[in-house]
Amino acid sequence: MALAIAETDNMVIAREQFSAAATEVAVADILAGPCRLYGVSVKNGDASTRYLRLWDAANPVNGTTAPDHVIPITASKTGGLGISEPLVFSTGLSFVMVTVGGTAGATGPTAATDVVLTLKKGAS
Repeated sequence: MALAIAETDNMVIAREQFSAAATEVAVADILAGPCRLYGVSVKNGDASTRYLRLWDAANPVNGTTAPDHVIPITASKTGGLGISEPLVFSTGLSFVMVTVGGTAGATGPTAATDVVLTLKKGAS
């Protein structure tokens, strides 16, 4: 599935499905410019923890560019992650789901994984 983006006023919903057994996954660039991330909903079909990497950048290189945030998603979890204070991105927002935390490694999940991000355009 390709990145799907829906916009209403300044709110954006972005959905990406990372397919099973991808040897290397591409980063999904959601938008250029400032935004605030308010919610994350994930369906992790893997039997192991997977990691959502988030960058405050356009076109970061997965496995090379250090992510600004790494969120672990526990094995076989389906649900939303509450964000008490929105995460602020000043340059843009890009993301990917991978098998290891940190910067190194670019291998995708071994089972289909859906990620939905809810964000607001603009700095405020």
